[in-house]
Amino acid sequence: TKEERKTIITRGINNEILKKYNDLSKAYIFEDKALFNKLYDKYSKMVYKFILLSDEVDNFLREIEIDSSASFLDFHNIISESLGYDNKQLASFFLCNEDWEKEQEITLMEMDSSSDVDSYIMEETSLESMVEDEGQRLVYVFDYLTERMLFIELREIFPSKSLDKPVCTKSKGKAPAQVIDFDDFSSPKAGKGGKEFSTD
Repeated sequence: TKEERKTIITRGINNEILKKYNDLSKAYIFEDKALFNKLYDKYSKMVYKFILLSDEVDNFLREIEIDSSASFLDFHNIISESLGYDNKQLASFFLCNEDWEKEQEITLMEMDSSSDVDSYIMEETSLESMVEDEGQRLVYVFDYLTERMLFIELREIFPSKSLDKPVCTKSKGKAPAQVIDFDDFSSPKAGKGGKEFSTD
């Protein structure tokens, strides 16, 4: 149907090749299921490149490439691996606006099911269901007690590509300690403009 066609195409809205099939004159592609499946399988695949920065360590940088269909749990695990963190520690992702203000949260585990706010769990939530546009900002809260976090930006989208496993493609600087003594904690910059992304 027209509605189904629009939904399918919207999923690949960032892909210039898929966009052209939004033209109804190309509707025959949807009638030829074999052709459609071949094209969709090829062009709906995307790889995301994320940049991660810290407001605690000036020279800290991680660059991670991950399939768009991967879950936030996969993202959490590769971040933990690249930092040498224990991936069993509580953590959350937050989608952010341009001013780094937190919006939707994606948690490692179910937190409060009684809340009226929609809850999302990392294992059940794919990256592509929440993150679509280059420049999208997120924060990764890895220390709940002190609200310490990493600042994340979707730097680039590679269409027509896929990855079986996420990889850390660039690593600079020592990672901030995963847990610190609360008495030694000084309030981070989050909420005061966040981190400016400059990797040069």
